[in-house]
Amino acid sequence: MLGDFYLMAQKTQSDLQLASPNSEAMKTILIYSQDMSFCTSLLMLFEEQFRVTTTTDIEMLKNLISVSPVNLVIIDAPPSRTTEQLCRFIKLINEEIAIILLYVFRKQCQQWEEKQQSYVDAVFYKPFDITSVSKKVSDLLL
Repeated sequence: MLGDFYLMAQKTQSDLQLASPNSEAMKTILIYSQDMSFCTSLLMLFEEQFRVTTTTDIEMLKNLISVSPVNLVIIDAPPSRTTEQLCRFIKLINEEIAIILLYVFRKQCQQWEEKQQSYVDAVFYKPFDITSVSKKVSDLLL
């Protein structure tokens, strides 16, 4: 299954590089979550308006950010040292990339969330209102 996903990510990466002039105007969203069903749900929500790539692998996410034009990264993970390092990495690659963080609020995450505020453009706590997330994505990309 992971191999199938890796091939899908490779195909998507190639598609990004060989985009037609019409699709170049489409903004690109990368979605990271350890939950593939969640990735698929967000993919289905945004795929008609945006070019969307999903991954459950943080290293694959970093690779895609490094080699592909990206406008927005949606991260489904609680604030932590790893998430902070990922956000810092994204901004080092391109400070124009918007970042949305999605996670279940926990009081012990507050310290990490405060450290990440300078990197993140929006935070939504689960369960979140999908309309609010969609509006924020549109505000950031359109």
